[in-house]
Amino acid sequence: MVSVTHSIDGQINFSALEKSIGKGLSSAENAIIAEALIFAENLYGAQSLRTGESAFSHGLGMALIASGLQMDVDARIAALLFSAHAHGEMVAKEIKEQFGEAVL
Repeated sequence: MVSVTHSIDGQINFSALEKSIGKGLSSAENAIIAEALIFAENLYGAQSLRTGESAFSHGLGMALIASGLQMDVDARIAALLFSAHAHGEMVAKEIKEQFGEAVL
């Protein structure tokens, strides 16, 4: 198994992240990205992956990659919420209601 620790680990600046993850998206889509960042931070909390990397930092890194690939807003949010399914059906329902089924 390969473990990659993103350079953002321990250096979270929400304003810069919103800009980076939302690059090339509309203002409305950037607002959704901002909501997803808060949702992900609350969902993951201090949870760590088996590699020791924080789940939130990993999701941020994946969302930044999706942004760099110029993927749509749903793909970027899905990347950010990569392990939300592990938190149960209630979380999945909340994600579907807040961000749409495409994110699941």
